[in-house]
Amino acid sequence: SFLFLILSFISANRAFDFFALIGVFVIALIYELYKDNLPIPKKNLGYAIFVLLQVMFFVSIALSVQYRVYGVNDYAGETAFLEKNSAPGDIVANLFFDDYPGLFLLDKQNRYLNHSDPIFQYAANPGLDKKFLCAIENVTGKDGWASNVTKYCKDEPSSQGRLVDIVRDEIGARYVFVGKNDIGFVALRQYFSTASSSKMVYSDKYGALFELENRATF
Repeated sequence: SFLFLILSFISANRAFDFFALIGVFVIALIYELYKDNLPIPKKNLGYAIFVLLQVMFFVSIALSVQYRVYGVNDYAGETAFLEKNSAPGDIVANLFFDDYPGLFLLDKQNRYLNHSDPIFQYAANPGLDKKFLCAIENVTGKDGWASNVTKYCKDEPSSQGRLVDIVRDEIGARYVFVGKNDIGFVALRQYFSTASSSKMVYSDKYGALFELENRATF
């Protein structure tokens, strides 16, 4: 079971730090089953390893959530702007799903991407989801994403330099939200600030909103 757990972490492509506690429990269970058959030195070593794993677990959680925590009203400025300027049902492309709860909590008239988990976006349209992810990766660069996402995008050259087109024309978004804690925030903000078909319409210390211009038709 423990080996299966480790293999699941390796292959899941998910933030396994949130599931590390399961590993701690499994190790504790194994230790509890066999501790009576261990000599005293090995028992002490087992206790030390168990405590170390607990410390590693809490540190990994703290490091992971520091970029996912924000105040309930942090996005009040963005949502107030949208309430005043957007039409009901407009799609706002939040590039990272961690921003969804804070935006949706205060804005019920617009629609957002990802919702509580990006797996829903993948399930709806795997091909489009891949183009979307890879277009973001192309802007943020190799350091903006985990290495497995970079490898995932090697066979998706059509997404390069097309983030605005994909978000506007294929997803149908009118606005893009870039949050201060988003991976590659600086690169994404610069990209949308300089793209010819997008303009910044609101910005504060928590993030920025960009409006996407309609594609010209002839």
